Amino acid sequence: MVVLPKGTVAIRSQTSRLKRVPVRWMGKSKALRFLRKYSSNWRRASSSTGSFRPERPSSASKERWVSSPTSAASQSFPRGLSSTATRGGEKSSGSFGAAMVGLTYRQITDAMAWFTADYQRFFKDLAAHNDRDWFHANKKRYETSVKKPFEAFVQELIDRMGKLDKQYRITPKEAIFRIHRDVRFSNDKTPYKLNSSALITAGGRKGMGLPGMYFELGPEHLRAYGGHYMPDKDTLYQVRTKIAKDPKAFRKLYEGKRFKELFGGVRGERNKVLPKEFKAAAEGEPLLFNKQFYYFSQLPAGKVTSPQLAELFMERFDAMRPMNDYLFSLKG
Repeated sequence: MVVLPKGTVAIRSQTSRLKRVPVRWMGKSKALRFLRKYSSNWRRASSSTGSFRPERPSSASKERWVSSPTSAASQSFPRGLSSTATRGGEKSSGSFGAAMVGLTYRQITDAMAWFTADYQRFFKDLAAHNDRDWFHANKKRYETSVKKPFEAFVQELIDRMGKLDKQYRITPKEAIFRIHRDVRFSNDKTPYKLNSSALITAGGRKGMGLPGMYFELGPEHLRAYGGHYMPDKDTLYQVRTKIAKDPKAFRKLYEGKRFKELFGGVRGERNKVLPKEFKAAAEGEPLLFNKQFYYFSQLPAGKVTSPQLAELFMERFDAMRPMNDYLFSLKG
């Protein structure tokens, strides 16, 4: 038996008579792999015997996959769902503990998503009422639909990135930017941002000059960024020096198939005039004129409710790592 993360239900894979077994918790990524593995061969339980029989996948089997009732203790169900199961298309109430599932395939996958549809709706509503009175009146909604789910999502990416490199083992609090805008030097005085964002580096959101990944989730798009967005004068000189010494190594990275597919190329504002020591190299590598070296990959806003959201961002982090390593491995 597998029990999905908090707020979801159990999926049983046994083909024998239904038995109660100890609950084993697993992370979302592992649970998703299990769901994908068994989604092609759902097993429907007989309401009379409690036994399972294999059934070929079909829309009907995915929409009405049921299990026999048990006398187990109370079960934590996904948001808005009760312990009422469907049995052959009919409602059947009772105690369906940790060893049953009476939910549709869509309800199961929705329950495994990091965000609900209200995540995007909140920001759309905020765009129309971007003032403190409206925000404070909807503070509980913000906490439930935006802040807490985003913190959990950031923690998941920190955990995954931390397995690849220990420097990313920080806390969500260190990575997440505030929703409040800095309006001191802006003509736009609206107080709140219209997305959630975080920067996972060894220094968290304060580590602008460190390798990692910046990402933002908003109602218009989802984006993952890498590279140097605001390099200081010395860092910019070091990056240009490294590129000028071996332009082919740099070109090989940004012309790589996966990098081009996800990021398109290296972006940034450009200088009109270069220091003379870079002019000859710039004839063969025009990106030396850049004063920024960053790249981003964009996803549709609707992907925010996908159970595979963490996988999508990790795919982009893996694709940007070689370029990150190149741009941030500099000699003083």
